[in-house]
Amino acid sequence: MWPISPGLVVYYVDRRAKCAGSYAGPDAPVPATEDATVAGNVRCLLGMFPLVSVYASGPAFLARAATRESRTPGLVLLDDPSNLDPSAGNTDGCRLLQSVLDHNRLFPAFVAVILTDSDSADKTRLVEYLELGAADVLPRTLSHARLQGLLPLLYRHARAIPVLSSKLSWVSSDQRVCTVYDRDQIIDEIMQFMLYRDPLCLTQRFASVDGLLSANGERLRQRVFTWDFAAYELSDDELLVCAYQIFQHALRVESLAEFVISPACLLRFLTTTRAAYQPRNPYHNFRHAVDVLQATFYFLLSAGVFPTIDGQPPPPAPGPHSFAAVLRPRDGLALLIAAMGHDTGHPGVTNAFLNSTNSPLSLLYSGRSVLESFHCAAYNNLLQLLWPATHSVAPVRDIIVETVLATDMGVHFKYMKKLTKIFEDPARPRSLADLPDPIRDHYRILICASLMKCADISNVARNLEISTHWGKALSDEFELTACLEQAVTASDTNLVACMQSVVDTRKAQRANESEDDRLLALAKSQIFFIDTFARPLFRAMVTALPELQYTLDNVIANGEIWRERIAAITTGVASTAQQ
Repeated sequence: MWPISPGLVVYYVDRRAKCAGSYAGPDAPVPATEDATVAGNVRCLLGMFPLVSVYASGPAFLARAATRESRTPGLVLLDDPSNLDPSAGNTDGCRLLQSVLDHNRLFPAFVAVILTDSDSADKTRLVEYLELGAADVLPRTLSHARLQGLLPLLYRHARAIPVLSSKLSWVSSDQRVCTVYDRDQIIDEIMQFMLYRDPLCLTQRFASVDGLLSANGERLRQRVFTWDFAAYELSDDELLVCAYQIFQHALRVESLAEFVISPACLLRFLTTTRAAYQPRNPYHNFRHAVDVLQATFYFLLSAGVFPTIDGQPPPPAPGPHSFAAVLRPRDGLALLIAAMGHDTGHPGVTNAFLNSTNSPLSLLYSGRSVLESFHCAAYNNLLQLLWPATHSVAPVRDIIVETVLATDMGVHFKYMKKLTKIFEDPARPRSLADLPDPIRDHYRILICASLMKCADISNVARNLEISTHWGKALSDEFELTACLEQAVTASDTNLVACMQSVVDTRKAQRANESEDDRLLALAKSQIFFIDTFARPLFRAMVTALPELQYTLDNVIANGEIWRERIAAITTGVASTAQQ
């Protein structure tokens, strides 16, 4: 047994393997049906390492590599595909090796070694493996003597790996909370998609999306170009198609040629972003992200930043006082990108909860726009990896950062003050076309941030049915956060059990509530939000962009309907009490 690191695991990938699985200990039996060379290698490895996991394919190993359990020092043995088919090229082997190296860029856990038939080995191919990043190339039939030569390399690698604790959560420093919200779980879900670099692999992995594009593309496209967009009626794959169509439409604008990426890369960007959202969240999930994306897109269509589709009349040209004149297609693309990832990694709790539990993120960002700062940092990392052109152009990057940070409702009134101030600016010329460049740039970023704020709360500006659905979803998420806060403050050290008890108690209370009680609570919350935040914001935006008048009309109409419902319920209650 190797004494250097008892926890080291060997991952052995060989297409000839017939009995994939894990073997522990030097006396672990290897099935008689296993390939003779694979069986011999497993026995040799078990003589030096405590655990050997055998995989018959690269994708099977990559799925395992994306989990947190794989973040311990590991030796990865990759069988050269040409061992099985001498006529095979080097593409498959390099692709798999590159995927392992991609994993190491985020979590440096593996030492990759290529196994090849020495007699038939193409020296050019072996050099390519080494230049790509393989630690060594060994004969396919292993021996103790050959493995001994890897020990110094493995020792140095193991010592260099930082200790990663799955118990430390970025949501809260309270270790009980970490059992509910674990940062590593979010990272795992992102990693599942990041590891697949090759477009062919994407085609196989997301064949259902390709089917939706061909079978339902036009139906979904029609939805994307209407304001009555009910994201909750669509599946995750259908939402993915909607997002794909929005970006494809925007990227057809000639001036955005430098940002165009291939369909496969665009799909990879969207699927990776989707993986960064938590489906367990009732509200802040991928569905909300696409809803905000579509709202942003529709705003930009209304303002004439992007062209409409064939068969739809073009929007009227912006008047001399419309701030649409300061928006360029590049700004529109930045807004779409920001909308797609504005809640990346959202844990389903609020900034107030993070601050009250002294979470590491709260300490990192000094309690200011904690979640929004995290969304920005995480999303920018994804953009740098998956769409580098958008990250390398400073004006685009600045708009993405500014607009994501603007979604913090804690700075809402600060932005409202800035927005209303530009209407009172005596230095502003009658025509925005005459603005000096520095002032134009200032207005542009402020209008973009305000558009993002409108899109983020656009639920109240949709029709009442759509608005009601989202209001209920947000109430459910706030209620879960309240239950978590109650569980954290309890004396019980078992947070999971305490949380379940709190939730069960709340469900019992809700069972005793009448439908009118629930509707009244929802109506009051909607009116408070409309009166305090939505109506003033949309009114200011319509002043800046008259093209968005339909949003303010809906906000006002929805508010009136909610008031009528409150009056009807309270009148009915009063009548019942008198009887």
